[in-house]
Amino acid sequence: MQQHMNNLNMADARTTQSGEDDSLRDDNPPQDRTAPVQPVPALPSLPPSPPVHGPAHRQAGNSYRQRILRVLLYMEENIGRHDTSPSSGRNGERPGAQADPLSLENLASVAHLSPFHFHRVFTGMVGESVKAYLRRLRLERASTMLAFTDRAILDVALEAGYESQEAFTRAFRTRFGASPAQYRRSGCRLTPANPYFKEIFMPANTEFNPQALGLDVEIRKLPAQRVAAVRHVGPYSQCESAWNTLCGWAAPKGLLGPGVLFLGICHDDPTVTDPDKIRYDACIAVSDTDTVEGPATALTLRGGDYVVAVHKGPYENLYKSYAAICGQWIPLSGREMAMEPSIEVYLNDCKTTPPGELRTEIRIPLVPAA
Repeated sequence: MQQHMNNLNMADARTTQSGEDDSLRDDNPPQDRTAPVQPVPALPSLPPSPPVHGPAHRQAGNSYRQRILRVLLYMEENIGRHDTSPSSGRNGERPGAQADPLSLENLASVAHLSPFHFHRVFTGMVGESVKAYLRRLRLERASTMLAFTDRAILDVALEAGYESQEAFTRAFRTRFGASPAQYRRSGCRLTPANPYFKEIFMPANTEFNPQALGLDVEIRKLPAQRVAAVRHVGPYSQCESAWNTLCGWAAPKGLLGPGVLFLGICHDDPTVTDPDKIRYDACIAVSDTDTVEGPATALTLRGGDYVVAVHKGPYENLYKSYAAICGQWIPLSGREMAMEPSIEVYLNDCKTTPPGELRTEIRIPLVPAA
């Protein structure tokens, strides 16, 4: 049990570097590790509940937290959808209307709150207004499109919910300090602290070559997977509390038995997202009949085509595998990465496994083949 409670202590190196085999999988979650930079950015962990004074207070607090978690999941699922009504919006963003799945009215309905109360509850629990939260996610998603696709800037602007490229450029410059075109030309997220990023776009580079790294990369069709997740928001190096919470909830329910699958969902790139807003989901696989409540939230990882490879070795070298897969293997495959988080499956436990023998299965979702 103690092993289950000491989970996934990620190192700060992440901010500077970018068929599962049952015989390999261990029944313990990962621990001290450095997660890689993800090629994709979507429910922030809510702030700790305030002190409570009894069961009724705890029940009410959990109810509101679950409502906001439900809204955040809904927002992430619909982030790429926009209303196309002709009414004008502010700041050059596409207008909102009842047809917009992300309108304040629809989000309030998902939370079963009035729009007036919903906005106050959301802002107080998440730390950003609904509009600011959506705008930030869309711009960070757009930065990923600029980095990893050849889509025209106008198409990226429209996908991000802006009516014109000019309006998108103004908002993007405010957020990232450069125009979309400058961002793309300069190597996207290349910074002095992250010089390896330029290597992603150099096919001749040998350090990030899949074969040189011993990666057996393939495209695999995976079924949908239901998981119980606890969200962490903040630096990846501080996500251990999410694993402690998840395992503390799951153990008494008998959900940490032999064969349990431990997964991590890394939503944000720390070179794009502010450290205090980075999102990470600590997950365990559960069945369709398992009840998920309390601090955990039920998610379904979609089925479909994924690029899959097993990284062998220390967690701090995972960024090399991601660079090789995303920067070299996928571009040559003829397929396109989906604008969704990558998934990591932790096949053994670093508390009992030498660093050189650690196994982490990387799963990168793909856009469905035409």
